[in-house]
Amino acid sequence: MTAFGIDFGTTNSAAVELHDATFREYGYGERPLPSIVKIDIATGKAEAGPGVRERQLELEQDGRFHVIRSIKTILDSEKHWRTERGRWTPAMVTGEILRTLSNQVRQFGLEDGIRSARLASRSVCGPRLLVSCERPPHWPVSM
Repeated sequence: MTAFGIDFGTTNSAAVELHDATFREYGYGERPLPSIVKIDIATGKAEAGPGVRERQLELEQDGRFHVIRSIKTILDSEKHWRTERGRWTPAMVTGEILRTLSNQVRQFGLEDGIRSARLASRSVCGPRLLVSCERPPHWPVSM
C-alpha cells in the first residue's frame, strides 16, 4: 500500500510517501522545503524555498519584495500583500509553497501522489483553503 501526505509547516514543508511501511520524505534535496515566499512588488511573481530563506534579510531590506514567512499562522486572516499587478492572499502564498513542493515531487515521478494529498488537505482544512498547484504563480487577485 502507498499513501502520500503533505506536512505544511510553519517553518518548513515536505511531502511524505509511505510505501510498504517505509517512509520517504520529499522537500528540497535532502532537506524540507522552507515555507517562505518572496513576491516581487513590481511584477507580482513569487518564489518559494531555500533561495528566499538564504537571502531573507537582504530581500526584506531591499524594499522591492514582500517576504512572507510563517504563513500558516495567518492563513485564515484577511491579510494581503499588494503588488503593481494585484494582491496576494494567504491562500495564494500557501499555493506557491505547495506548487514549489509539487515541482520537487514531480522530479521523482510522483505527480498523482501530491495531487491526491492536496485534495485530502482541502477536505481536512475546509473550503476556506482554496489553493491550486496548477495556477500560475504570478496570478494575483485583482485589486
